[in-house]
Amino acid sequence: TLKYTQSNSVCYVKDGQTIGVGAGQQSRIHCTRLAGSKADNWLLRQHPKVLALDFVDGIRRPDRDNAIDVYLSEDECDDVLRDGAWQPIFKTRPERLTLEEKKAWIASQRGVSVASDGTRIQAATSKTYTAYTVPGAVKNLKVLDLTTTSYRLQWDAAAGATGYIVYRFDETSGSYTEVTKTAVPSCSVRALTPGTTDYYQICAYATLQKVNRAGALTKQQAVTTKPETVTPKFVSGDPARAKLKIKWKPNENCDGYRILVTETPGKDYVQAAEVPMGATKTAVFRLPKKCDKIYVYMQTYLITDAGRVYSDYSPALTVTSQPQTTTTAPAAKK
Repeated sequence: TLKYTQSNSVCYVKDGQTIGVGAGQQSRIHCTRLAGSKADNWLLRQHPKVLALDFVDGIRRPDRDNAIDVYLSEDECDDVLRDGAWQPIFKTRPERLTLEEKKAWIASQRGVSVASDGTRIQAATSKTYTAYTVPGAVKNLKVLDLTTTSYRLQWDAAAGATGYIVYRFDETSGSYTEVTKTAVPSCSVRALTPGTTDYYQICAYATLQKVNRAGALTKQQAVTTKPETVTPKFVSGDPARAKLKIKWKPNENCDGYRILVTETPGKDYVQAAEVPMGATKTAVFRLPKKCDKIYVYMQTYLITDAGRVYSDYSPALTVTSQPQTTTTAPAAKK
């Protein structure tokens, strides 16, 4: 088999039969993962629960084979086991084949050999064949505790995972590089630059005999840190007349500013104005109503594919109504 497959190539064999081939990959590690996954699937197809599956009469062979593959999948088995899905395929609803049962069955297999093109890796004709199924996919990736320089990535635990590998896109190399490995379904990323976007992919892995077998990568996830805010300063105006003018030092790393006002510090914000990024560093705006005192806050924002990313609120600018002075003209002389 190895003679007629594209290098690099790895092959698993049992009782003179090829049960898994991985070929044409960039390294024999990837070939081994691919071939081992196919060998696991072949061995699991011999499990008593699989052999006992009671298919409906007249089912086509491709439909039967596809149903077995889905049944053995950790992530998709519910597609053939849930109510309404199993009836067109099976006469009776099958019992789920658990991950523990899969591991125990594979660990009990003997007489499996593995080799690569050119060099034999291992002859296991008299040894126990031990291999884990590929862990489940990472799902429900979230971004939490977002700040200007850090955030936390969190996801659901994957079935059969020993740990997780987090990759980040490196613009210098033009590829994803490993950032960290973690045993728990979350990781914190720190020491970042405000208002910058990074791209991540995450996969679960299972470890057996110091060898990691990785699961599927997540889709690319973009994460943008908050931009830095700006501090508003009073120029002119009066809350009693419902009109103010403020200024600020521009933030070059944002797409615009929004101005919010409230009569109660820290809550009940009302957007009074929005200013796109540019040379402008002042704004004249009207208040929702006349009042004696108003608190003015500012936020910067970035526009991303996922929507706007706002900065934290600026410190409050407190503007109090000024008493109006009147001038009395002197009386005319008679």
